[in-house]
Amino acid sequence: LGAAGWVAPGTLVVAEIGRDDLLPRPDPVDDRTHGAARVIAWRA
Repeated sequence: LGAAGWVAPGTLVVAEIGRDDLLPRPDPVDDRTHGAARVIAWRA
């Protein structure tokens, strides 16, 4: 998304995935589970 110009450098990006899903990108700023969901944050 950053390469396409959708996300500015330094933006905090938050995604919700399934608890057992693989991380779409390494080195998250934060990684938490809530029931069946997993909430992950990265800096773009």
